Amino acid sequence: MKTNRPADFLMFTDGSGYKDGYGGWACLVKTSDSMHQMFRMGAVIGCTVDRMEMTAILEGLQLVVEMTPWAVRRPEEDRNTWRPKVRMFSDRENLVLSIQGVYDRSNSPDLWHRFQYYETLLDIEPVHVLRETDHPEFVTVDMQASTARIIAKEYGLATDLQRHCLPQD
Repeated sequence: MKTNRPADFLMFTDGSGYKDGYGGWACLVKTSDSMHQMFRMGAVIGCTVDRMEMTAILEGLQLVVEMTPWAVRRPEEDRNTWRPKVRMFSDRENLVLSIQGVYDRSNSPDLWHRFQYYETLLDIEPVHVLRETDHPEFVTVDMQASTARIIAKEYGLATDLQRHCLPQD
């Protein structure tokens, strides 16, 4: 159920990947009044950019669910039907269009299945932003997703070397 009311949460997401299979993601969620915010990031080995972008969205939506009980007051009259509204910003246009229903959701069905769960809990309004936007929150998630990817690559290479150099049991 989409509404015209103002967003309760603003969510900024970004994923980073490269053909080498190392990826990172980051998300920042804040209340519309900027009184509360949370940040989460992660790194993965063996992934695609699309999966990292979608993972950032899913982790951001999870943050919204975790923040809702203490960060946003529900209107008394709508206690049973109220759903937090999330304005989500992403530079991945194909994912924004898939969320809006313009494109199908056939790639990464496991991630889209998880997304459908959040659609039952939240009113999600996706907004496409251009890459390299100068919006401060988006600059933060872009930088942290890239940093996570670099950490995965450095740690992943070290781990692969250790796996091949240490004696096997």
